[in-house]
Parts: sequence; structure tokens; C-alpha cells
Amino acid sequence: LRQVLVSKSLTVNWLHRLAEEVGASMEFEIAPLVCSSFTVAELIAARCTSRLWRATADEPYLWIDLAKHHFHEDVCKDIHGHNDFVQTALELRSALKSRDGRDLKRLAAIAHSNQPCPPDLKGGVELLVAQGLHERLLCSLLDDPAYWQERVQLVDFLCNQSLTAQNRIRQFSRHHGNSYSFEELFMSQFLELHELQPDIVRVRYGEHEFSVTVRRFQSLDCRQLVPENPLLKALKALGGLEFHLLSHEHDAHGSHQVSPAWRKDVASASAELTGNWCTAAALNGRRLHEVPGDLQIEFQASGLVQGRGRDGMDRLSEFHVTGFWTLDMVLMRKIASGYSVDLLGFFQEDGSMRGSWLLDTHCGGFWAWKG
Repeated sequence: LRQVLVSKSLTVNWLHRLAEEVGASMEFEIAPLVCSSFTVAELIAARCTSRLWRATADEPYLWIDLAKHHFHEDVCKDIHGHNDFVQTALELRSALKSRDGRDLKRLAAIAHSNQPCPPDLKGGVELLVAQGLHERLLCSLLDDPAYWQERVQLVDFLCNQSLTAQNRIRQFSRHHGNSYSFEELFMSQFLELHELQPDIVRVRYGEHEFSVTVRRFQSLDCRQLVPENPLLKALKALGGLEFHLLSHEHDAHGSHQVSPAWRKDVASASAELTGNWCTAAALNGRRLHEVPGDLQIEFQASGLVQGRGRDGMDRLSEFHVTGFWTLDMVLMRKIASGYSVDLLGFFQEDGSMRGSWLLDTHCGGFWAWKG
């Protein structure tokens, strides 16, 4: 059988008969041989794809082996418009909640493709959102933190590109309430930001058990950070996920629009970003609208940040803001009476911020917009 398969001397009718006879009981040794010995077009012509993929639905190891042959960088060239195969494969891939980082990278490549299934005009984002990938990845993230950085970045990207994904993620949050928290994920990245000199402390939570956390950053100079750092990419996406889950529709610039060319140079960005800002924060699955507060921030061309503001916790008292910024991010400290909060924000394309807050070993997401 191996010799016959590899020689590709089978007729389409014989291949169809093989699928009929073996059906859902495809053996581990046979299915990969069948799939690796024929092109995707030949498999579809023999109506084998749906049987093969259904047969592997409960066998992840077999499915991964099949995927090695048909989900590679040249998938666009091999499919030649056979969109039904891609739809079936994507649906199965999502259902399996793959823990393999390589599979998540393949999905990310499809998401960034403008036309992964020619001649179908649908983009990769539309195809993946139609399969509910963003919701499935989020559910798997809550169940198992393996490869959480890749999952969060993919969900954030899909939501940034698709209003449908944004709306469904918000509905997810309303349904699950405050049953989730990403505090441990934020903290795991803070611990590794050595350039900011994190103030690391050990917190006792049992008789003989401790957790290692960060209380604050001893350096606010984010100008030494590299945006391509995987730690920062994960933090940016995690802050974006909190925004997609908990933000309201009016958490946007509104009439205080930032020019599309605000990133042209430092001088332009300084002029566009300086002004009044509104903020909101996430804590244990809840949106807090009273903190960090309403800010008046000056983004100086030198890279310094200075400002002041008031929050809903103490409307009569004014706090101060100080820090540094670049065209990619801002790290500022809110200094109030009796406490301080570090805010690490990443600028979005429209000039708004999404990021994370850190307050004495506690942390979460925050977002800000001009208003």
C-alpha cells in the first residue's frame, strides 16, 4: 500500500473507495500517507477531505501530522481556490485548542494575509473571525496559560481589525462577569523588564509559600526599551485584550481627534498628544471609570512627560504625573496623596493608549483617550 500511494498511481475512484471503506476509522499510518501522497486538489476532487478531517477530530496527534503536509507557508499556492478545505481545516484547528506554538504562528500568518484562499476575496481576519477563533482562543487562554503570549497577540490583532470580533469579545465579558483575571500574566512580564529596574518583593500567601512580584519600577525611562521586545509585545496585546473585553463604545477620542499623521515626527506627536485625557482601568474583570482619573498631560519634545489630574476617589485633591515617552509608548507615574501608580501605555494607530497599571504588587489593564 505504501508503494502504491507514494507512486501516485491511484485513480480518483480508488481514492474515493478507500475513504468510503476506511471512513472514520482511518488508521494512524494510513491517513498521513494518503494526505501526503496527493495534492489538496486531488483530495477534494475525491471528496476525501471532510472524511479525513472528521476522522482526526478526536485525535490531535494525527491531525497535527496531517497539518504538517497541508498547512505550510505555500498554502496559498496549493489551495488554488478550494476554500472548502481551508474552512474545514481552520474550524478543526480551532476546535482542538492546539497547545503547539507553531500552529498559532501559522494561524497568525493566515490572519495577516490579505487573501489566503485565492480566488476567494475574503481576508485572513474575516475567515478566522467567521470560525470564532477569537472566542475559542480566549476560552483556551482562561483554561490553560500555555503559549498565552501568542494567543493574546492573535486575539488582540483580530479584534483590532474586525468590529465583529470586538463586539463578540465584549459579549463574552458580559456573560462571564468578573470570573477571570490576567494579573499573574501582567506580573510575569513586569518581572523581566530589567531595563526599568523593577522593585521585586516576596509576598507571603501561606505558612511556607511566597510569591515574587513587582511593587513599582525604579526607572521610568521607557526610551531605552525596544518595541520589538517579546515582553513588550505581550504586554501591549494583554492591555489590548483588557480594552476589548471591558471598554465602552464611548472610550474613544470623539471630537478630540488626533491627526492620522501624528507619528510623523516627535514635534508633531508632542503637539497632537499634549492635552486632556480620559482614562479607565480593569480590575478582576471589572471596568473602573474613576481611576486612574482625568489627566492634563504635556508630552515634551525632549521625551519627558509632566502633568496633573483628578480622579473619582478624591475629587478635591490633585495628583501629579511624571515620566517619559516615545512614539511607541509612555511610562508615567501618578503621584497621589499616600500612594503612586505606574502606568505603562502603548500608543495605538489613532493615538489612544492601551496598557497596564502597577500599584504595590497589584496590576491590571488601563486605556486612555483624549477628551
